[in-house]
Amino acid sequence: MLYFLLSLFVFLAEICIKRKIDRDQNLPRRIWRGHLLLRRHENYGLALGQLQERPWIPKLIVSLVMLAFLYLTLPLFFQGHIQPLLGIPLCLLYSGGLSNLLDRFIRGYVLDYFSFPKCRWKRLRRIVFNLADMAIFLGIALLIAYLFLP
Repeated sequence: MLYFLLSLFVFLAEICIKRKIDRDQNLPRRIWRGHLLLRRHENYGLALGQLQERPWIPKLIVSLVMLAFLYLTLPLFFQGHIQPLLGIPLCLLYSGGLSNLLDRFIRGYVLDYFSFPKCRWKRLRRIVFNLADMAIFLGIALLIAYLFLP
C-alpha cells in the first residue's frame, strides 16, 4: 500500500505542476537565484528530443518498454514481500514512466518545465526536465545501487 501511495503522490504532483505550468503567463522565470529556470517546453521525441520528427515512434517505444517493465515487476508487489530498497525505485520508475506516457497520448508530447542554466556542464544547461524525469532518474540510480551494492 505504501508503494502505491508513493507512486500516486509522484504521479498526481506531476499532473498538478503541469497544470500550473500550462496556466502560468510569467514564463520563463528564474528562481533560486537563477539556478533553476522555469519554462514551458514541448518534447515530441524521446530523451533529448530524439525521434521527434516521427512522434508515433516514441509513443510505441515507451508503451512497449512500460508494458514489459510492468509485466516483469508487478508480480513482485503481489507476492507481498518486496524489500523497500527495491520497491521504492520501482515505484519511482512506474510513476515517472506512466506520467510521461500519459502526456504522450493526451497532449501528443511530454511537457517539460525546468532546467539548470547555471550548471557547470554546458550540455546539461540546455536540457529541460520535469518531475517525472527526475523520478525516473532517481529510480534508476536507486535500482542500480540496490543491484550492485552489498
